[in-house]
Order: sequence, then structure tokens, then C-alpha cells
Amino acid sequence: MSIFVRLVFLIFTFATVTSPANAQVGISADSGVSKNESGFMGGFSFFFFQDESSLGENTLNEGSSTFKRVDLQYNFVNYFSGVGVFYESNSFGEDQEDTSLGLIFEALAGNFFLNYLHGLQVEQKFENRSFSSRKGYLSAIEFGIRAPLLFGFSYYEFKVHNRTLSIIKEDGRKMDSQYTLSQTMPMLAIGVKL
Repeated sequence: MSIFVRLVFLIFTFATVTSPANAQVGISADSGVSKNESGFMGGFSFFFFQDESSLGENTLNEGSSTFKRVDLQYNFVNYFSGVGVFYESNSFGEDQEDTSLGLIFEALAGNFFLNYLHGLQVEQKFENRSFSSRKGYLSAIEFGIRAPLLFGFSYYEFKVHNRTLSIIKEDGRKMDSQYTLSQTMPMLAIGVKL
């Protein structure tokens, strides 16, 4: 069994066992300890991974990369759904940074959630390359578990994130062929009710 599968199993088990009485609290960070209400929530997701630049087989830099995302969304508990916006930054050493801004659509069931993210604008900036920027869009799906922290005033999430990044422009010019990169990564998130 791979270390990734073990980590997923361990975190899902921990999250389920540590708050069985608050199963419905995971629906919304605004729910408090015993209430189940709709509300705004804001979160910060992060993940560190080995360098995997979006230049295909040409790695930019040996070492690690950092993925960060900020979410702001409103959950409609009675409709088992949520909607919001996100901004993310994906740094590959000092040579490349990807940024994206887009929409989040969420389906809820107890502590579990399924998100679809649509990146309306993706921009890649490069150093030490024959081109300085690329633009495109992304789509992503993530499945995870959300559980309360600090009496429901905050929450944590563990999720598996699968994304497809499509690049269509290079230095303002349309590329001859679209470049596509797919990634799957586990992510941790912490957040607060607003």
C-alpha cells in the first residue's frame, strides 16, 4: 500500500472519529457546535511537492514547489451546496509562478464535500526563458472531508485535488497547439467562518 493511500486513510479516519457527534457541523464552518446554519466561510489550502513544472518534460528547477489557494464561499446548507471564488498561486522555485482566479461550486453531504473549480484566468510567469508569460484556463475536481475546530469557529479540510491546466497563449500570441497538464495532489486546508 502506497504512503499516499495510507495518509488518506489515516486522515479520513481521524476526522471521522474525532467528531462523530458533530457530523453535521462539517457542512458549514458557520454552524457552530450544535447548530447547522448556512453561512460564509474562508479557507487557505496548501501543498508542497517535488518540482513538476508546466513545461512538460523540461523541468525548470530541481527541488520542491509550493501550492497555495485562498477560498471565499457561501454554503447553502438546506440545499446541500455552496458557491464561491478562489485565488491560487503555484510557485516552482524562482523560475516559474502560476496564478489563477476562478469559481467554486460545492456539493455537501455531512462532513464530506465535492468541489468543482473553474479557473477563469490562469497566468504563468517565467524567468530565464525565451518567453515570459503564458495564459489559459483550468478545471479541477476535489473530494474531501471538513471537520470543525475551536467549537465550530474554524475548520480543517483534507482533500484530494485533481486539476487540468490548459495553456492557449504564449506572450500574448495564440499557441499553435494547446498545452495541457494534469496533476493530482492531496491538500490540507484551514479556515474560519466569516
